[in-house]
Amino acid sequence: MSIKVPLEFRRFLDPYWAERGIEVWIVRLVTRTAFAAPNGAVTDMKHAVIDTGAPLSLLPKSIWKQCAVKVLGQSTIRGIVPKPECELPVKMGEVTCFLPAEDGIVVSITLNAYLAPIDGISLLLGFGGLLDRFRLVVDYSVRNAYLEIPQPWEE
Repeated sequence: MSIKVPLEFRRFLDPYWAERGIEVWIVRLVTRTAFAAPNGAVTDMKHAVIDTGAPLSLLPKSIWKQCAVKVLGQSTIRGIVPKPECELPVKMGEVTCFLPAEDGIVVSITLNAYLAPIDGISLLLGFGGLLDRFRLVVDYSVRNAYLEIPQPWEE
């Protein structure tokens, strides 16, 4: 038996190609999540991109500054462009996120995440601590996607 965390697709035209008369759709797989805050509180729900190319989750500064975080160290991350000017210095920290599942169930997951020193970047949920634990089901042709979490789930 398992529970499902529903995911949704966000779809929009790539403005660069649209200006050139070419239709290229950008599709993002997203979920809603909140995080444990200090003193037992919980942050507001935010939309997060499920990023299958990210080794860990990535939290913008304005989000992780609201969270109860155990800082584990510092590092530098970068995307597909290996230039030094494309690097981003980050902290790594342990956070607890909450994912709303079916039937009003909320799943609590503790994971390591990169903590960005800036805003203006997407909140990403990556492999480490999330996608390496649960089954990701995606069928874009019928617009169906969810995370499948074994029941009972215990951290």
